[in-house]
Parts: sequence; structure tokens; C-alpha cells
Amino acid sequence: LKRDFSRYTDLETGDEHALEDDSGWKLLHADVFRFPTHLSVFCALNGAGAQLFVMLSVVLASSLLGIVKPNKRGGMMTAFIVLYALTAGVGGFHSARMYRQLGGQRWVWNILMCVLVIPGPLIAIFSFLNSVAIWNDSSAALPFGTIMIVLALFITVALPLTIIGGIAGRNSTGEFKSPCRTNKIPREIPAVPGYRSPFILIVAAGCLPFSAVYIELHHIFAAIWGHSIYKLFGILFLSFVMLVFVTAFTTISLTYIQLSSEDHRWWWRSYISGGTTGLFVLVYSVWYYTSVADMTGFFQAAFYFGYTSMMAYCFFVMLGFIGFQSSLFFVNKIYRTIKHRMKIIKAVVQREPPPRWGYLTFVVVMLYLLRRAKIKDIPRENVLSFFAAMLPTELSHKLLALNAVIIYNLHKSKRPVLSEWIGSIAAFMQCIVMVRLAKIYRANISTKYLIRDAMHAADVPSDRVQRIGELSWKQWLAVFLPVPQSMGLSMAFPGVSKVQTVTFAHVGKNKTTSLLMDVYKHRDTPSNAPIVLYIHGGAWVMSTRETPPLPCIYQIVAHGWVVCVFDYQKSPKIAFPEHLIDAKRAIAYLRRNAREKFDANPDFIVVGGESAGGHLASLMALTAADKSLQPGFEEVDTSVRGCIDTYGVHDFKDRHGVYFYKDKDHIFVRFIELLVMQKKMSDADDDWEKASPIGWLREESASELPSVIPPFLISHGTLDTLVPFGSSQVFFEQLQLYRKRALQAPVGGVRDVFLEIPGAHHAFNYVMSPRAIAHGQAVVAFLDNLYAKTKDIPPQSESDLAHIKEMVEAATDAATVTTARL
Repeated sequence: LKRDFSRYTDLETGDEHALEDDSGWKLLHADVFRFPTHLSVFCALNGAGAQLFVMLSVVLASSLLGIVKPNKRGGMMTAFIVLYALTAGVGGFHSARMYRQLGGQRWVWNILMCVLVIPGPLIAIFSFLNSVAIWNDSSAALPFGTIMIVLALFITVALPLTIIGGIAGRNSTGEFKSPCRTNKIPREIPAVPGYRSPFILIVAAGCLPFSAVYIELHHIFAAIWGHSIYKLFGILFLSFVMLVFVTAFTTISLTYIQLSSEDHRWWWRSYISGGTTGLFVLVYSVWYYTSVADMTGFFQAAFYFGYTSMMAYCFFVMLGFIGFQSSLFFVNKIYRTIKHRMKIIKAVVQREPPPRWGYLTFVVVMLYLLRRAKIKDIPRENVLSFFAAMLPTELSHKLLALNAVIIYNLHKSKRPVLSEWIGSIAAFMQCIVMVRLAKIYRANISTKYLIRDAMHAADVPSDRVQRIGELSWKQWLAVFLPVPQSMGLSMAFPGVSKVQTVTFAHVGKNKTTSLLMDVYKHRDTPSNAPIVLYIHGGAWVMSTRETPPLPCIYQIVAHGWVVCVFDYQKSPKIAFPEHLIDAKRAIAYLRRNAREKFDANPDFIVVGGESAGGHLASLMALTAADKSLQPGFEEVDTSVRGCIDTYGVHDFKDRHGVYFYKDKDHIFVRFIELLVMQKKMSDADDDWEKASPIGWLREESASELPSVIPPFLISHGTLDTLVPFGSSQVFFEQLQLYRKRALQAPVGGVRDVFLEIPGAHHAFNYVMSPRAIAHGQAVVAFLDNLYAKTKDIPPQSESDLAHIKEMVEAATDAATVTTARL
């Protein structure tokens, strides 16, 4: 398009004859705005699509913010029905407005079609399904009273609002103003090759948007037909936004291809292209029924395909509206641009500086992010929005440089963006942003002194402690250069790489799943190196072994350790303790194969993890004596030599109220109840207790613990908005009380360490920052100290527990356990 537009830069206004020597879409200027056939149906479908789009956006946003609480089955369906009725005016307004603009005369008929275009097919399908349910004496049949309530809602709310919206839309606008005149005689459409036929392009239009959301669609189907409640509305909302944008961009691309083929009939084609994703949803439902769903018989098949057909039809109508509106905007833009001699496109090509209001908006957003980064108690924080707080604190140095470059370029720009009161206020606010970023960076880089104090108190060798926070010149470059993190890690820690991926277990009843493990080693790692088994986080429901905190992993590997990061099964497909059992399967695999396959020491394994992985790592260290968590491999010793617990979850029951204080609600307990445990706390209190690391430290659980609890390194940021800092604080206190109560000292005199990281958020160690590197150096110092003092002590097993205890008591004074706490 830039090449095409460049030829029109010098055209005189109104000189449209210059287009006659051209080809492709430029020849259609006199036909491209020829109105579509079946105008009433077209406008009604667009109005219904606008209504569905507004309704779904409101429902998802309300669920994300906690306004709509779908904890009760049927809550989401009720919200959909009520909001569909309340947004009926949107559909009537948009349909009548478009119908009037395109020259339609039968506007009453158009409004009636808009009223029935969605409810009509849905009522027909529902009536059939309800008749089938009544015929089979099923409880799935909707009571007559409920049907009358829904019908009354439609007649008294939806119908009047549609009429009111239609009247308002009809009277709100004049005729459609196209940028080009339309000839009376339509242009002949040339033939196109088979691979550019309408059918092929329409199918291609639905493929890409469907591929953007099919994974989330699987979870939705599993929730609907698996009799569970969907809870991950943050991810669902993000998937919805992605679906809208991908549909818009795909339809625009295919509309451009169609116009380049000199085919001006794009109105209906763009609508159908956008809506084709709904047909893909229907095809996917057939695959899900035959491959995943456990359904048989006519009754279940009728209900399944009936409701999925309703869903697919609504997808078709809504996404068709998005496809047409985006194409209409695109077509208007390119033809209007030619007529007005590139006033808009030239600004983009010449890369003009942003306007004053855009500059002010950018600065206000930066101020908001910096303010949010200082708040720790954010109710109902989700795994997506916390990045808005974490990134400014860990990337403050890069954001500071970015703001300095922006203000310098604006100052040197020929366009006076910094002039007038708006530009002056924005520049002053940006100076405040830069001052705050400088303070955040100073706090980030000063964390090393606090970490050193904590490690000194834990009797870690002084020479190692003093090197915490000292970065090499390569590491400083990796921190500051604007390069991908993978490149920065290779620069800062040369020689570290993922050497292989192995399958360590096969799990599943109906369908076998292979669990994989990635092995990281340095090229100079010595033979028989100790192992860190790392468990990734992700709220027990997401993430994979491929997304651990790589800065920390690379630092550990660079100091001669072998790090193994593995996958485990996720909820809601499975319930706890299957996650923990998978982790123990990984230990069993290393016990049997580490020496032969990785040249590593299977007798010295330290477990580590962050967030949900920290929860599992703590349980690994506390449950070595519980053979019920080792089904089929009870004979394997699953004890570990130490535990690296980074901002882990320690109490599913929230007995100390740290989550309730943050959320002002029991949303955390409900999340665990619905997705992770999949059983109510009141019905299975003992199971909940055993799923909580802090529960294993009670006096009643002492007999079930291993004779020696390995040393812990617990780290937590004070501004964590996902897992409250108090979770680790209370767990560390309970661990020390247990050691004193049991007269138990850590193995070899290696003391527990608690690192309180001031100003750090959740996932702070995922980003290359001075604080993350200093924390990684502390982890390495703890691991090396642990290995030096305990490598000669044999691994814990049933036969030598007493011997280990004697060695521990000889090495340390069990009556005076000193711990380090910052």
C-alpha cells in the first residue's frame, strides 16, 4: 500500500482520471462502495453482532473484576441472558443506523429482523432440546416457570429496547458518505485462479482466528461438559481480545486480496470471512465429542450438538460484525487517503512525532505503573496484571533510559510537542517519572547489601558472601543492553545450555501423557555433579518446564550444578496430590538414571521452585517419609538435601488470613477448592492439611515427618501482589519453632535462611536485573555451602535415619539453632 500511495502524492485534488492506467484495487474506486444485496438481513446481522460483542465484553470484564461471580452453576448463563436483554438497544441502534445510511426504506421490517436474528434460531434449537429432555423424563428439562420468565424478559425488556434503539439509530444520521462516486453500471469481475476463489479465502479467514483461541476453547468445553466451573477469566479476557484483533486483521488482509483481484463485492464476503471462525468452532465440537467427551446415546448427543450449535452461531454473528466493520474502516481509509493526497499516510511514512495528547497519555500511564508498583495489597490480583507492577521495578534502568531518549528526541524534534501547556505539563510529569525510576533502580541495586547481611548471619563463608551483588562487565552489559534476554544470558553466563530433554514418566488413565524434563549443564561441569531439581510455577494450572526463571537457573548451572526442570500434570485436569506425585516421579527417575545419562550425582539432589513450584518443593522436603505419595515406586528414596523455596505458597487453608487480608475475600481458598484440590475444605480437612507445607510442621504431624528436615532457603519480595509476603514469613517462623520443639538441627550445621527482598514483586527473578542476579548469587552461595558441608553424609533412607541423626547432633548444637532473617 505504501508503494501504491507514493504514486499519488503529487496528484491534484480531484484528478481521478490518473487512476485509469493502474490495476488492482485502484480500478475499483467507482464500484467499491456499491451497497450489498439483501440489505435488511445484512444490517440486522451486523446489529446483532454489535449487541453480542458489547454483551460478551461486559460479561468478561465484569467476571475479571469480580462483579459477576460465576461460582454458582448457572451464574454465567443468567448473566448472558440478562445482559443480552439489556444490550438489545445497541443492536437496534446499529442495525437501523446502518440501514438508513445505506438507503433502506423498510426500517420497521429491519428492526423486527434484528429482534429475531439471534433469538429465533436459538429458541428453535432450545425448543427441540427441551422436548427431547421432557420425552426422556430428564432433569435437564427447563421448568415452565423459568421459560416464562425468560420470555417475559424478552418481551418486556429486549423488544422495547430494540425498538427504542432502532428509532434512535434511524434518526441519528444521514446517508452514507463514501469517499468515491459510484457508477450506475457495475464493473465486470475478472476470473481468478482456484487458489484465490471465494471458498478458499473464506476458509483461510476462519483458520487463523480459531488457532489463536482453540487452546482456551478446550478448557471452556472441558468446563461446560466436564461439570466444572471456569475460573481463569483473566486469560479468557486476553484470549477474547486476541480473537477480536486477529479476526479484524485477517479479514482486512483477505479483503485487500479480494480488491486486488478487482472484485468489488466485499461487503458480504468480509462478514462471512470474519464469521467463519464460528464454523471452525462447530467442527471442533465434533472432534471433541468423538475424541474427548465421554458421551453416548441420542439424548446426550442432541444436547451436546444443540448447545454447541448455538455457541457456533453466536460466534459467527459476532465475529462477522467484527470482520465487516474492520474491513469497512480499511476500505474507507485507503480510498479516502488517495482522494485527500496522503495527508494521513504521509504522516505515518515520515514518522512524525506523537501529538501532545499522545505524549501526555504516555506519561500518565507511566506514572500509574510506577504508583501501582508501590502497592502490595491489590485485591483479586491475577497472573497477567501483576506484570504491570513487576516490570517497572525490575526494568527500571531500561525504562529510565527509554524516557531519557524520548524527552531528548522530543526536544530536538521539529514539531513543537513540548510547547503549550499540555506539552509543558507532560514534560514536567515525565521528569517526575524519571526521578521515581531512578529511586527504584537505586533500591534495586542496594538489595545486595541486605542479602549479604542475611547470608552472613547464616554462616555462609565470608568470601562468597562479599561477592554477592558484584557483576562482571559481561553481566552489566546483559543487564543494560536492549537485547533479548536469551542473548543476554548467553553473554553473561557463557557455556550454559540445555543439553537434552528426556521423558521421565508416562501418566494418565484413559490417555497416556509423557512428562518431559529439560537438563541444563555447563560445558565444563565436573563429573558426578550435584543436582538441582527445579519445579516451575504457574498456579498449578499453567506454564511449562520451558519457562523457569532462567537468570537463576543459568547462575546455578554456571557454578557446576546440573539443573533439571520438569513438567507435571496441571489442574483442573487432575487434582492434588497428583502434582506432588509427578515431582516425586522426577526424583525417582534421577535416582535411577542421573549418573548414567547426565553424569550427575543421584545421591545429592536439592529441590527448588517458585510460586506453585515453591509450594511443591517445600512439600518434597517435608514428605519424604510418606510412601502414599509414591504409588508404584514406594521403594525409592525421595528425600532431598535442601530446598530453595522462592515466594512459594505454604497454606491452602489460609489459617493466618494473609490472603484474606489482601483480597478482602476468600477467593484464594475458593480457587484452590475448585481447581486444585477439587474438594471442599469442610469435607476433606485432613487432605487440605497435608497439601499445606505449614500443616506438616504442627505437633500432630511430627510423627509423619522425616527424621531430618533438610535446610531451607526461603526468599520472598515484600511487595508480592499474588502470594502475600506473610505466607513465607509465617512458614519460616513455624519451621524454626518445629526445629526447636523437635531438638532438630539442619544436616551438617547448614542453617535455614530467610531472604526478605524489599521492594520486589512476584516473579522478580525472571528478569535480568541487579537484584535478580544478586538473589541468584545468594542461592548459589547457599547451595555450594550446603554441598561442601553435607556431601559426605549419605542420603536419607529407612535404614540409616538413626545414623544421620547422630551425625547431625555431632555436627551442631541442637539446643541453639540460629537462623538468619532479614
